[in-house]
Formats: sequence, structure tokens, C-alpha cells
Amino acid sequence: MSDSGRKQILVVDDERAILKMLTHALSREGYCIHTALNGEEAVKKIKDCRYDCVLTDFVMPGVSGSDVATAVKTLYGDTVPVIGMSGTPWLLDCNLFDMTFEKPGSIIELIRTIKKTVPLV
Repeated sequence: MSDSGRKQILVVDDERAILKMLTHALSREGYCIHTALNGEEAVKKIKDCRYDCVLTDFVMPGVSGSDVATAVKTLYGDTVPVIGMSGTPWLLDCNLFDMTFEKPGSIIELIRTIKKTVPLV
């Protein structure tokens, strides 16, 4: 956790607009949001910092969301939940992700799920 004591979430997506929207929405809920524009950047950040949750796009050039999930599970086991998002949800390997969301989807439902998965208190 950061010095502020807030729960840290890493949001990974190759679309800047989605990163911005999720950062804004989750920050308003009280989470400390870190972002990565691709899977390679995400894996580096995961090695440097333990997050309370990782929210990742599935289809990205180079290092995929599955690769990000594998890195999290290799380093931290099941102690860090990984949520996969995809516009092609039928491609998601549910064994790697603790839960999955279809893009575009309900931001309200996503926030509700994150609050249950990573409570602020």
C-alpha cells in the first residue's frame, strides 16, 4: 500500500480513453490508481510493486492480458485478484482471471465488483 494507506489498483489497457475513464471513476471511489498502457509495462510494474488488484484488458499488442495475469499469479499466487476485460469475452481464459467483464460494459457494475473484491476498509 502507498503512504496514504489507500488500496492500490493497477489498470492496464492500450486505449488511453479507457485508462482515463477507469482512473477517474475508481479514484473518486477512494482507490489509488496506477496505469500501464500495455502488458509489458504492466509486468514491470507488477514486479516492482504489489497491488491490491489488477484490472487488465485482454487483447493488447505484445504482452497480453493473459500474460499479465500469469505474472501476477506467479509472483503473488491467489492473494492479488486479477480482473480481465475484453471486447471479445469468449477469448478470456477464466482460469487465469478471478473475474471477467465485457467491454463496453457497465462501469457501475465494475466498480461494485471492485469494491466487493478490494474493500476500502
